[in-house]
Amino acid sequence: MLPSDFNLSSSAVAITEADLQQLEWSLQHRLPDDYRDFLLATNGGEVEGYWAFELAANGGSMLSQFYRLKDKSRSTSTLAYMQRLYAQRMPKGLLAIGCDPGGGKICLGFAGPLAGRVWFWDPGMDFDDTPLGSFENFHEMAGSFTQFLSGLSRTDRGSGFL
Repeated sequence: MLPSDFNLSSSAVAITEADLQQLEWSLQHRLPDDYRDFLLATNGGEVEGYWAFELAANGGSMLSQFYRLKDKSRSTSTLAYMQRLYAQRMPKGLLAIGCDPGGGKICLGFAGPLAGRVWFWDPGMDFDDTPLGSFENFHEMAGSFTQFLSGLSRTDRGSGFL
């Protein structure tokens, strides 16, 4: 599923199917199977090296990390923390699963017509007049998590991304 030579920093915290089901219970939806498999295999982590993704809205960016299902206590880089932090600002049915170096969020749809689709959101571009929970600043990137991963390309920092 992951591109060749794509590596994430390893997690000191192992996760189980029960941990995954607990997140899904809080979302009241099952996560897409390809993303579930990814979490069970990696538990997320910081991306090693520079991996770019394309984005029609601004050319693209680099992937910095995938949020972990479980991490050290009180971590601000977990899926549950992101869910709570952006509950009001993000459209229903989306979960922030990762970010770029500038804080832009990689989001995964988990419910209804959004299920499985991957979006990019730059919360820094939301202004006082941006309606909470709107798609005004969201850009679809891929029809599935697997498609998003397959679209990543290795790059170097001087490639024009960020």
